Amino acid sequence: DLSGLGVGHIFAILSSQYDPPDGGSTQGQGRIWEFGSTGDNTHHPHNNGALYHSFGTTSRKDTGTTPEDYTKPHLVTIKSKTNDWYMRFNGNTKISTTSNTVGFATACYLGSPGTSPWNGKYSEVILFDSDQDSNVDAIQQDIANFHNVTLS
Repeated sequence: DLSGLGVGHIFAILSSQYDPPDGGSTQGQGRIWEFGSTGDNTHHPHNNGALYHSFGTTSRKDTGTTPEDYTKPHLVTIKSKTNDWYMRFNGNTKISTTSNTVGFATACYLGSPGTSPWNGKYSEVILFDSDQDSNVDAIQQDIANFHNVTLS
């Protein structure tokens, strides 16, 4: 139960089985985790090619489609704090907003608790219950170096 958290930061090395998304079946929906209280699913990627993330928020965020190859190991960094939410892909900010209400789930999952499971690998997942902005670049670099991921 993470519902009492007021801020959270997650760093994860992921690689999906599907890229590009398959454009219609649920194979490419990629529900990697559920940490938000939105009731909306996190997809990395969705079968339409977009990334949808609801980590620690009451409103799912849409990063739109991205040109990255999801099958290669990549670093995802997300922060949720009141009026401050962002998602980075290999160090590159895909979405950043000052409109955010923190909302962590009471039941959290890696993978999907239901349909459309994520078809991929978690090489590393680190969750902080604190704001890591002063350390985020160093943390990303350490993780990227360990997993041989190039930050953009």
